[in-house]
Amino acid sequence: MEGGYGWVVVFATFLINAIVQGVVASCGILLNVLLDQFKEGKAITGWIPSLLGGLLLAVGPFSSYLISRSSCRSVTVLGGFIAVIGCLISSLATSVRFLIFSYGIVTGFGFGLLYLPQTIIVAEWFKETRSTATGIGLSGAGFGAFIIPPISQYILKEYGWSQYFVLSSVLVSGCCGLGLLLRPNPEINALMEKSAGIPQPAPLIASHFLRDPAFIIYCVSTGLFSGSYRIPFSFLPDYAVRQLSSSKDQAAYLLSYLGIASFLGRLLGGVVGDRQRHRRFLVFLILIVLSGVSVVAMGFADSYTTLAVCSLGYGAASGGRVALNSIILADIFGLPALTQTFGLVCLVQGISIFFGTPVAGWLADLFGDYRTSFILFGTGMMCCSSVLTMIPVARRSTISGYGERKVSWILRILPCLVIPFLLGGAPTVKSLQTPVLKPNIIFIFADDMGWNDVGFHGYNEIRTPNIDRLASEGVILNGYYTQYMCTPSRSALMTGKYPIRTGLQHYVLRIAEPRGLPLTEKIMPQYLDEAGYKSHMIGKWHLGYSQKQMTPTLRGFESFFGYYTGQNDYFNYTPTAGVGAQGEYLAFDLWDNLQPARNSIGRYATELFTEKAVGIINSHDYKDPLFLYLSHLAPHYANAYDPVQAPQKYIDRFPGIANEGRRKYAATVSALDDSVGQVMDALKVKGVAGNTVIVFSSDNGGAGAEQGIEFGPPSTFASNWPLRGAKSSQWEGGLRTTAALWSPLLELKGRVSTELYHISDWLPTFIRLAGGSPIDNLDGYDIWDSISKGLPSPRKEILHQIDPVWGEYALRWNQYKLISGSHANAAGYRIDKWYDPEGGFHANYVVPNAPGALACADKKTAEIVACDAVAMPCLFDIEMDPCEYWNIAAERTDIVDYMMDLIRAFNETALPSNNLPQDPRAAAGLNNGLVQPWLE
Repeated sequence: MEGGYGWVVVFATFLINAIVQGVVASCGILLNVLLDQFKEGKAITGWIPSLLGGLLLAVGPFSSYLISRSSCRSVTVLGGFIAVIGCLISSLATSVRFLIFSYGIVTGFGFGLLYLPQTIIVAEWFKETRSTATGIGLSGAGFGAFIIPPISQYILKEYGWSQYFVLSSVLVSGCCGLGLLLRPNPEINALMEKSAGIPQPAPLIASHFLRDPAFIIYCVSTGLFSGSYRIPFSFLPDYAVRQLSSSKDQAAYLLSYLGIASFLGRLLGGVVGDRQRHRRFLVFLILIVLSGVSVVAMGFADSYTTLAVCSLGYGAASGGRVALNSIILADIFGLPALTQTFGLVCLVQGISIFFGTPVAGWLADLFGDYRTSFILFGTGMMCCSSVLTMIPVARRSTISGYGERKVSWILRILPCLVIPFLLGGAPTVKSLQTPVLKPNIIFIFADDMGWNDVGFHGYNEIRTPNIDRLASEGVILNGYYTQYMCTPSRSALMTGKYPIRTGLQHYVLRIAEPRGLPLTEKIMPQYLDEAGYKSHMIGKWHLGYSQKQMTPTLRGFESFFGYYTGQNDYFNYTPTAGVGAQGEYLAFDLWDNLQPARNSIGRYATELFTEKAVGIINSHDYKDPLFLYLSHLAPHYANAYDPVQAPQKYIDRFPGIANEGRRKYAATVSALDDSVGQVMDALKVKGVAGNTVIVFSSDNGGAGAEQGIEFGPPSTFASNWPLRGAKSSQWEGGLRTTAALWSPLLELKGRVSTELYHISDWLPTFIRLAGGSPIDNLDGYDIWDSISKGLPSPRKEILHQIDPVWGEYALRWNQYKLISGSHANAAGYRIDKWYDPEGGFHANYVVPNAPGALACADKKTAEIVACDAVAMPCLFDIEMDPCEYWNIAAERTDIVDYMMDLIRAFNETALPSNNLPQDPRAAAGLNNGLVQPWLE
């Protein structure tokens, strides 16, 4: 009876189990994709893996009924065919409910027909090594769970969920061919015919087992175990991504860890079962307890590494338990009854899985956290061993001994000892709604980055994988606006107010200008300090430095490493803009708190600032929340004689960009993108990313060659295509800027928001996250619920500009934008056109269906309605016309009149621009060659 063709059967069952369980294990990765795709919540989406895994087992009685009337071979082939049909139908899904039927029910039913025959047929071919052979066959499940999830992750990432289902159907079709190898054992058939004549087909439900107390106890224990069994496979990837900030690739590997551990656990379980025949019931009990402990530990995991270790433990323990399941059944109830008892037990397992996964998803939705689900269900799993010890000793006398009976009593009281402790550690609704830890806040500011300079806006001439990942895993803010230049934007960020409230609305602060953000204004780090935050700043300040009290460390920041002015050299830190006809203000500008940082000369600014940021993240004591303001120099121009600076290693990344200026500019952006990746990695390694909010934003639109034409050299090479205008203008290219928010605390991720937001909104939003009270007299709004939950923005208007000096007035109200006036230089040049990227626009860089791409009409064919904003106000419907082609002022004079009235009302409370001439007392020769405070 042993060996021979039986090992061919074992090989076939190994591969079938690998395919089926590998596809089922990939449900956790698929779930994460479907949550982002259909956004229908964890509870309802959780029914897909629940039904798939539940029917895999619940079909057991029907499968055993078919086996008794035909054979394991024919039932396997039928199951494979049905599963293939379910996968193909699923590729056409339009909703989660569609997938619940096609994938959860149809494919799950097919998998259910595939599952039972694998265990039954192996048991027929072996006796002395039955446990080992069964373990080898079932270990295919672990092997599949190790191999297939990473492949599934790749397919889902590269080809999408629809193609994933098509390719799954091809893989599953292999089960039909393998099923033909499941030939019945002729010796068993002959023996059964000799002992009992021609066997009669078994009934669908063997009701006499339902009157056996031992069988009922076994089913209760199995139900408790199975209700929890699929939860790690279903939710671990999403748990790792959303709560521990792991990448989706890392999350997929968790299932591989489960798979390889399950593979080894099933092999070892089978071997131990054969070698410890008289103790295998005890081994069975211990494996159940270890499985529960591993799931509970997942609920307490605070890092990816811990979760990976728990995955290995759970895979090994649960795999060993699965390998012994049918063996224990045969030991207690006899081999002839295995088909019927195993079928009924599978039904119980399936029903438990039906409800276990959705309930776990419901708890995750309720608590906003997966931890509670893992702790509660893991505790229930541990209780299974206690229930099994209630089976009368006489029924298990051949597989247990006196020592095991002592252990049984220990296992009976174990849950009573540990459950109160575990439940005490589980989060409550209240504690999760009001987190004990306030979130860390990281604000990353790019300087003069263009709309068209990141991949997620649909043009990947400049590759920005880290910024794109931040955006794709968070929320892309496509309705986000800043001010038109550096100082106005930075004042709005720090105060939560329009620049007309601080007198900083016109142009920017120049070097040696004796003014700044008024000291009467309370700014962001001061508010956050009151909420218990430790605030640190790195990079560009540009809000005044004539008095020491104006500098960052005297305005709320614990530390400052950066520069005071609006422009700098990336290597020698000597700004050249506006330094006077004789260079009298040419001085060194890099500070470590209040000390000049001359020892950093020669270090590339982007890399230097990143190193400082990572150092703060690593050294910070997180008993206090962190606010890190990382205000990069990049990709702002460097100086007049060398406007775009980057190490050659970054320039070499873009051999395909022919225009030298654009190629160097791409290098500065690429270095900035590396910085974003390093900051995110540091947060994850430190284990604090799960409680962190990261905002990435440019301070205004990009500055291209048009800046050099209007204001004189130097020029830089940003692109705002397809938007109109650029930095320093009131057109969309100057105001509508690249921005995204990333955080595991977001309720809805992986989406694009077109709601109306303004840079002044960050202050009230961060104060809300910090647990502070709303502040009166701000122009900004708390936009957290809008970003996190997808709710409408509380903001209905944005005052873009009131500047009598340049004669510019601009306002956004609902979908309408009004512009009156437009600055021109002495030669009459205005930044009011549409500018292709320097070196030309190349269609091969366009990313089809990019999530953040704007839908504008083709400029080559669009009928542009002219706008002369100097002669009369222009009006645009930005929602319909984001590229400002069609001036509709003549059609909607009522809207024009209303919006001009709004501007007049704002103007009544506007402070005058307080620009001042440069102060000779700030000359380098009077200040030790330093850009430093000179007024006390």
